[in-house]
Amino acid sequence: MFAKYLGDVIPASRMEPAGEKLFYSVTQNSADKRLFVKLVNASSSPRSVELRVDGAVMQGKAKVVRLSAQDTQATNTVDRPLQVAPVESTATVEGAVLRRTMPGYCIEVIEVAVR
Repeated sequence: MFAKYLGDVIPASRMEPAGEKLFYSVTQNSADKRLFVKLVNASSSPRSVELRVDGAVMQGKAKVVRLSAQDTQATNTVDRPLQVAPVESTATVEGAVLRRTMPGYCIEVIEVAVR
């Protein structure tokens, strides 16, 4: 999931609130001006975050790929092979701040155009 969304530049960025069990990374593809944001909420509680990327103004529809589970013991089985599987959606992003509310035990990859 992470390898498909990889840029060649690491822009300066910051996420608020920072906290325990909350992780992120940002890369940018310099050729086509896309940002790739990876967010991880390793806690059981939902978390709302704001991400700022220096010099980037995000615009339009962002592609969101989310992998989440109800608990740390969730797994796929022969009977339920898609219990834990990536789900794609979109989100509207405008401006210099990316705002997300992530459920507990969640990984998100967000692809968004910048100008």
